[in-house]
Amino acid sequence: MCIRDRYKEKREKKIEEAKEFREKERQNNEDIKNLHESSEMQEFYNTVDRKIQFLFRYYIANTYMPIDLPHSDELLYYQAFMSFVNQFNIIPSILRVDEAGQIYKSLTKNKPIIDKVPAGMTYDEFRQALLRIAIKGRKTFDAVADRVAKLGDENVGDQEMAEIAKENQAERDENEDKENDNYYKIDATTVKTTKGLMYYLDLPEDKKGMITRVQALRKENFHNVPPKKKKERN
Repeated sequence: MCIRDRYKEKREKKIEEAKEFREKERQNNEDIKNLHESSEMQEFYNTVDRKIQFLFRYYIANTYMPIDLPHSDELLYYQAFMSFVNQFNIIPSILRVDEAGQIYKSLTKNKPIIDKVPAGMTYDEFRQALLRIAIKGRKTFDAVADRVAKLGDENVGDQEMAEIAKENQAERDENEDKENDNYYKIDATTVKTTKGLMYYLDLPEDKKGMITRVQALRKENFHNVPPKKKKERN
């Protein structure tokens, strides 16, 4: 086979792989959206909506945005989302930094820039981001839910949660694609998994409690702070 033929074959293979990846990504997004919009998941969201709202609003209000950068007070931007996953020990205990970034990108990359305001997450998209975290950390969050069911919420603290995460994430399925933003066994994620995530986050019921919780976590999980983005992009 001549050089030209080998180049052509290699190029066609890359094109086919890219096509397969886009189709897998499309199917994943559709499956996640269906799970997110399911009656069971919506009922669960309703039971924790107040807590998630406080979390969402806290990170919007407490993330610095340059005065000269147009932004919306109704959207959660990259820096705020990455601060959240870092401070609540989602990274590195549950996700790699690049996986967390891909979750943000998946939910914002196709959104238009209006009046120079960069794309960011709405509240509903933030809830979907939490669901995506639950899917990727399913083994950990199912184990957390089981432990809480056995011992009671008040008897399972942050340190034990971290140990559960360490045990389970060390055995992440070999079938999961580490290089791309793919999700494994979406259909195995249930309300139990999302309950486990909420136990892991341990969100308070009020603003003051949220401030106290995040301040404590900021000191505890100062490691692995993600770099700031110079510019918001799709």
